[in-house]
Amino acid sequence: MEDLASAFQSDFFEAVKVLEDFSSSDNALKDAMAEIRRRISAKKYVCAPNFWEDLRSTLQAIEQRRDERAGKLKAQQLLKQIARLEVKFWAKASVAMLKELDAESRLERIVDWLQTFGDGDPEDSSSGPAVLFQVLSDVTLQKDFEAPQREALSAAVRDNLPKFPVEMQALLERVGSVTEPRSFAVPDWRRRHQP
Repeated sequence: MEDLASAFQSDFFEAVKVLEDFSSSDNALKDAMAEIRRRISAKKYVCAPNFWEDLRSTLQAIEQRRDERAGKLKAQQLLKQIARLEVKFWAKASVAMLKELDAESRLERIVDWLQTFGDGDPEDSSSGPAVLFQVLSDVTLQKDFEAPQREALSAAVRDNLPKFPVEMQALLERVGSVTEPRSFAVPDWRRRHQP
């Protein structure tokens, strides 16, 4: 079995690549990304939260050292990009874990997650509303659900909808109703008046 330092190494390198592309004109940020890349190669991160925390703290330190407004703004933009990359990472890992479960167990884990998220550590972004939103938006997790399971998921989402930011709520109201694309015939307007 792969060790924890190697399990997500490609994901970590991918995140650093995005950040390097974003900060290519800033030498301090480039140097920081090179150091993070070195730590990934040396397998210094024993778990994913360590990587994300180190990435955030490294960039926050750069932001705090900067005096000029433009430099601070660039570091702040990079911190926002890290937050997006971290949500994407945790959603991908969560979906992969859930896909390994049978439909009933998957439903149970999702419902439990819906009922308990928000109760834990506010600094833990691995299970926050953005990650859960991404997971719930992945229709492949529902594809083998029977009608009662889809209804149970839909009910759990409705019951916990207020926990999500307003901009996510309208999209989440449809969770559980998506099964497979329905095909239906669209009448051809050109043939309407033909005998």
